[in-house]
Amino acid sequence: MAGRTREVIYSRGLAKHRQDTEEKVASFELTQSSQSSHFPVALIAAALNDPEVAVEYLGVERLGQADAHHVRVWKTFVTQPKLASSARASSREFWIDTNSGLPAKLTYEIRKGWGPVAAIPAEVRYSDYQPHGGLLFPHRIEKSLNGSAWGVFTIQSVAVDTGVASTEFTIQQEKPR
Repeated sequence: MAGRTREVIYSRGLAKHRQDTEEKVASFELTQSSQSSHFPVALIAAALNDPEVAVEYLGVERLGQADAHHVRVWKTFVTQPKLASSARASSREFWIDTNSGLPAKLTYEIRKGWGPVAAIPAEVRYSDYQPHGGLLFPHRIEKSLNGSAWGVFTIQSVAVDTGVASTEFTIQQEKPR
């Protein structure tokens, strides 16, 4: 896989996946888990600013050597009742370090569809937070898929508010066949 690139573009509830030169509009279910897990504060902020997101506090739990608040969030689709059965695809659980107030862990399921399509459990752990542009970003991200280590990301640099145009995130919805 050396030399290949993969990109996920998520905007306004739609997602597009690009592998090298091949581009696909993501299924509705895959879109629900397409927001980048590498920036947990942005995920939490988006959830808390969405009036259709429900939040459940599950208590304080031991996470490694520290205590963490365990919180579950999911989109209810209250204004789109026909999509309510898809709420499970949007569920995410966060563990927030009680001392720093920063996300330490995230779990969710990657779903490409319903029915006989298996969900893939994902777990992401965050550490080594450093300030950039007045915000803290994790510089070590460990990701596991289906219970197996998948990758470790070490962030070398972060650019904040670089002026990316909203047109970079334009996604065309696939027309029904």
